[in-house]
Amino acid sequence: MKISLIAMDMDGTLLQSDQTISEKTTKKLIELQQKGIKIVLVSGRNYNRLKRYAEQLQLEKYGGYLIEVNGMAINDLQKKQREVLERLSIQQARELFALLQPYEVETQYIMDDGLYVHIPEVCMQEKKKLRKEHHIPDDFPWTAGATNVFFDARDGYARMMYMEHASEIVEEINKVGIPATAKQLEVMMKDLSELSDTYWIGRTTPTWLEIMPVNLSKGKALRMLAQRLSIPMSEVMCFGDGENDLSMFEVCAYPIAMSNAMDIVKQKAYTITVADHDHDGIIETLKQYHIGETEENV
Repeated sequence: MKISLIAMDMDGTLLQSDQTISEKTTKKLIELQQKGIKIVLVSGRNYNRLKRYAEQLQLEKYGGYLIEVNGMAINDLQKKQREVLERLSIQQARELFALLQPYEVETQYIMDDGLYVHIPEVCMQEKKKLRKEHHIPDDFPWTAGATNVFFDARDGYARMMYMEHASEIVEEINKVGIPATAKQLEVMMKDLSELSDTYWIGRTTPTWLEIMPVNLSKGKALRMLAQRLSIPMSEVMCFGDGENDLSMFEVCAYPIAMSNAMDIVKQKAYTITVADHDHDGIIETLKQYHIGETEENV
């Protein structure tokens, strides 16, 4: 098995639950780069929220790449070139706001450095109750995350603008994020399926839904990058855990699902890691297949 490029999702895949990359994994990924294997971080996050991980893995030094926001941008770290492929227009973002409002769920309209956030009254009342019960500081953001009712994303989004009306959206949007219960999102996925010709709609976790332009995906950006690097997809291995990783699984030769992945992701995988993202699942699988240990990878 010859592997020239390894693409990895971040949350639930490369990152542990505490949002860190383990020392063991860091060391192994740097060793693989020293042997000429390209490392690509493929995430729903943007550059601001990927930068510290890229630095930890020394991607700039070894010619690594970022595929940001589920395929919205390709970032050549060594050349310091970021190519934005497409965004949601202001009009599309406003239309989605109107469409999502009846569901009474929190919606986040995500840009490179900021968020427009709409929190319906029913959600706000529940948040206020939880903040009081858990003694959450007054200056902590009201925004939810992929797995938490409250999540502090200020490290990547300096601007947080709480909004009530669609007209308040005055910038193009990278994607829409919707934190809600698994049951709520299942209903929304079914209802919104009629929009599949215009938007990509999928879950990164059972409680986080994302909406993006239909022409964008992690898989399309990964294929584009591999072509530019003259690396055949037969030499590409990728790791993921969520529905937004399925497009990668469709294009690379060796799609690996984490043991903590959603069932639909496991069903599409070449194999499943024995260990989860909290126990170096990626590295254990790379060792299992002797990636970087044979002459063809040196």
